[in-house]
Amino acid sequence: MVVSQDKDFLERIRKLSYFGINKKAFERYEKKGTWFYEIEENGYKFNFDSIHAAMGLVQLEKLDWMNERRRFLAKNYREKLNSEISFTADSKDHYHTYHLFPIILPDRVDRDEFATGLKEQNIGSSVHFIPLHRHSYYRDQVLTGKESFPIADQIFEKILSLPMFPGMSDEDLTDVCTAVNQIMERADG
Repeated sequence: MVVSQDKDFLERIRKLSYFGINKKAFERYEKKGTWFYEIEENGYKFNFDSIHAAMGLVQLEKLDWMNERRRFLAKNYREKLNSEISFTADSKDHYHTYHLFPIILPDRVDRDEFATGLKEQNIGSSVHFIPLHRHSYYRDQVLTGKESFPIADQIFEKILSLPMFPGMSDEDLTDVCTAVNQIMERADG
């Protein structure tokens, strides 16, 4: 799903998401439409089928509640986690939906050991995202190994996403915060 206030941009997305077919193709089943359509540029098959669209509509009815819950969880993470942990900046112009909650660990903490510590306490985590130049396709086919991205590499080594989903209970939140803080204390050694 894409939302924008730019109508030209939305029309381009609509066209590219359906094989690059022109706007008239969407009218072909209407009384004023015709069977003829034309592919105007190289596009993709990214349109929803009816089942996924129906599920999406039901989820949209829950969107405000889900966003509010994730904002609540994020606020609590920010308040309860060890003070050495950094967070990505919030925007002053828009509200954040927190579909992910990445933290930035201090330099003295090894991210992979930290993730293992969480896993040992049955808490899942992930890295969002692995820089593109570290993936074999981009490294071997696109970048050919000559480029350097030190800032992306530096952030990648220290970033980790904590659990974040609307159904996360207050008890889950407490468990994650407790585990994170315990691991940070052990890292103090």
